[in-house]
Amino acid sequence: MNRVYPSLFIIFTLFSQYSCLTQKMEVVCVCKEGQQFQDTIKWEVYPETEGSVEIFASSSPDNFNLSSPYTTANISDRVVLIPRLSENRKYFMVSFDRKEQVFVTNRILNVEGVANIRDIGGYANETGEFIKWGKIFRSGKLIDITENGMEKLNQLHIKSLVDLRTRPEKLNENNALTFPEVIEMPMKLPFNEKMKNLLMQERCKRTDAIVYMQDCFYQFTKDYQKELASLMNRLTKKNSYPVLIECGTGNNRSGFVTAMIMLALEIPEETIIQDYLLSNSYIDIEREAAFGRQLPISEQEALTVFMSAQRGFMEYAFEKIKQENGSIENYLSKKLRMTPQKREKLQQILLTR
Repeated sequence: MNRVYPSLFIIFTLFSQYSCLTQKMEVVCVCKEGQQFQDTIKWEVYPETEGSVEIFASSSPDNFNLSSPYTTANISDRVVLIPRLSENRKYFMVSFDRKEQVFVTNRILNVEGVANIRDIGGYANETGEFIKWGKIFRSGKLIDITENGMEKLNQLHIKSLVDLRTRPEKLNENNALTFPEVIEMPMKLPFNEKMKNLLMQERCKRTDAIVYMQDCFYQFTKDYQKELASLMNRLTKKNSYPVLIECGTGNNRSGFVTAMIMLALEIPEETIIQDYLLSNSYIDIEREAAFGRQLPISEQEALTVFMSAQRGFMEYAFEKIKQENGSIENYLSKKLRMTPQKREKLQQILLTR
């Protein structure tokens, strides 16, 4: 008689305390211009780690003297104040334990007499590359710039001014600013005399203004393809930089043109929208809309729409581009004539790791 023994299963669980895998350091770092002649650099490092931070400073975004740091800190400090010895703009290379380097500077520039002027550097694309600082700036009109403002603007060494204003906007313009190259690219002023008259006649409400502005952004995508293609071609030339893109308030037209450049650099749409929305923090809407203080509330709400950046405007432009062209890529390649070779040149000039 055969005896059957039950099977015995012995389970061994092995615990591994540590792995040999190392996790890449991830760094988020920002720089803000503070009060009393100092800059503030803040950072977060993941995973949390101990180590040193070395900060190198330069008046040029392309050349750093790495022989000795401007200042040092511990990673755990998370913030450092940088004294400014002059009014000259500084660019910083921040080295984390000599493993990761990040380039930062102030995004917002304090140029007396110019509203909403800022650097679009530092934004990351889908492949982990960043727009170089000090290459492309965007701003409101320069007509009211002061002498002190001119001194600070001259420190940016702007080679090309892209002027998006129409001829009527430039009447009686008289300042001493000159640039090696001025690219005249007039785009329709969204809030023009016609819309102003409708407001004064109390015939334009908030919803009317929203629909109108969405249509303006849509028309930008269609009416200025030739001009945008020409601009993109100029931007593939190294000697065009640094570039300043100027419009009335540095908001909608500058925002749209900047968005097209950022799309060509593969910057995510949400990042582009967030950059566009920054204008709301740096436009004095109350001053710009002073003439409308006596209007009814409904018209004042419409006026605020005209003067501000709103997510729906840029989203509508992106949506219409995709609907009519199949994709953003198709629009860039077919309508703006951005060949793979041009895209590569543009990215070589403007992107860094």
